[in-house]
Amino acid sequence: MLSRRVSLVVAGLVLAGLTGCTPTPAPTPTPTGFASEDEAFAAAEELYRAHVADLNAYYAGDRDYDSEDYLSGVPLQDEQNLLAQMDELDLKVDGELIVRSVDPQTATLTAGSAAITLITCLDSSQTRILDAEGNDVTPEREEVLPFDVEIATVDSSRLAIVSTTVNETHSC
Repeated sequence: MLSRRVSLVVAGLVLAGLTGCTPTPAPTPTPTGFASEDEAFAAAEELYRAHVADLNAYYAGDRDYDSEDYLSGVPLQDEQNLLAQMDELDLKVDGELIVRSVDPQTATLTAGSAAITLITCLDSSQTRILDAEGNDVTPEREEVLPFDVEIATVDSSRLAIVSTTVNETHSC
């Protein structure tokens, strides 16, 4: 039950020489604030990695973690419910989740919003779930899972993870 709860020669030299002599205009930010898809992907990856790092800090005892800084909608509700249930059952996570990879998939940048999809590989092999007495109650699980992660603009101004599902076809 907890396991369910609980992610990219000469002509070339001549061309490179020509482009090196011609000033490249600075990218113009889109209304979403991103100058390019690459910039949007970088922001999405940064958000995802920060979420995992802060969740690890929470598991290690730092109670300043706030799910709302990273999540919105169903993922926010699911994580808040999971953390509340773990507290209620006096369960603790020992160890850290590890982001093995983040692969950009799609980025849709429109006026005032962004929707970015990543495939991530999350490794939980270094974590255990402990009960109040310190007994290991970790359920059997796949230790490295691929996830489809959708990150989008919420509240008109910030990015948040709005969907996370296990990717059944990707291999980590």
